[in-house]
Amino acid sequence: MNTSRQARLTPRYWVLAILIIGGVLLTACSGGSRESWAGVSKDANGEVVVVSFEKKVVAYNTDGSRKWTYEDSGDKAKFYAPALVTSDRVYVGDYSGRIHAINRDDGKRIWIYKPESRKFLGFSLGASDRILGPITQNGDSLYYGNEHGVYKLNIANDDPQKVWEFETDHSVWAQPLYVNDPELGEPTLFVASLDQHFYALNPEDGKPRWTVDLDGALVSHPVLDTENHRLYIGTLNYKLYALNFTDGKKVAEFKTEGWVWDTPLLMDSNLYFGDLSGWLYELPVTSDGFGEVWKTHLGDAALRAAPIVVDGVLVVASQNEKVYAINLEDKSRKWEKSVGAPAIAGLFSVEGPEGTLLIIGTKDKEKLLVALNLSDGEQSWSKKAEK
Repeated sequence: MNTSRQARLTPRYWVLAILIIGGVLLTACSGGSRESWAGVSKDANGEVVVVSFEKKVVAYNTDGSRKWTYEDSGDKAKFYAPALVTSDRVYVGDYSGRIHAINRDDGKRIWIYKPESRKFLGFSLGASDRILGPITQNGDSLYYGNEHGVYKLNIANDDPQKVWEFETDHSVWAQPLYVNDPELGEPTLFVASLDQHFYALNPEDGKPRWTVDLDGALVSHPVLDTENHRLYIGTLNYKLYALNFTDGKKVAEFKTEGWVWDTPLLMDSNLYFGDLSGWLYELPVTSDGFGEVWKTHLGDAALRAAPIVVDGVLVVASQNEKVYAINLEDKSRKWEKSVGAPAIAGLFSVEGPEGTLLIIGTKDKEKLLVALNLSDGEQSWSKKAEK
């Protein structure tokens, strides 16, 4: 096991430990955070939509019909992390730090990885292992973050074993980004943390290649620019950065009106992203860093989900319950529609029976998942949270 940092038993450490114990006990008594939302994801071909919410993981076909439901009834697991949907499996982490491998076709359990429970002064700290971000796979390896850092599992022969862990000073909610491009150098695992640091790790042993302090918490993973050998990442400190791929040095930075929550979309040398103050941006990428920005204010509600571009249309979802479709060519509004609930996660497109659909996750259990037609924004179907 490789661990990046060793805790020092200073007075500050003991105070922090006591606070953590208190937080764990309070969480156990209250049942967790009052605000929660589903993890929404799809497979690479857009054939299956998977929703992770509370006690169940549910797979839907693109016509809205339910494919299967997975529930770990014995241990009463809770799910909030978006699932990784592969060609034959679904991998998802739960609120107790476990990884579930599910058969994609029928929703049957293949295995569960249960980490060793952490204890301090006789108290189990397992609840602080909660997984809130998606898993990354490379061959027989899974990489994922929790409230302690990032981990590598070897899943060969369906016998998951921890290979290493890299500890951070705060939670990792972002999906680790694995990059293996010979033109960019050695394979590297990139990890964004709420501790305000961005890490480049050796994926084989978990040792850091470099680390950069970005002066703001990082909720999502970066986007890779192979042409310019850069990484772009937003922070909860009103900044979006361009970083050199090789050493993490800051190439450029852009000041935003609000915090940047999700991963920017890189398309045709432009970055598209929103912030939590309701601003939507188109930021050109240049050889020196960034060009002249176009931005528009869509209201005071947060733009939490990353925007997408489909058939020349920029689509963005807002917590003001609206979804906006904007023509890229002239920035005119194609349409805007209310989904009847704060739209916060899982914005992506799939091909439905009668054309392209936009899938949006919301905070409303009565309308947890919504599908809109790209052509006019009319609702095709919606799904309640399964009880």
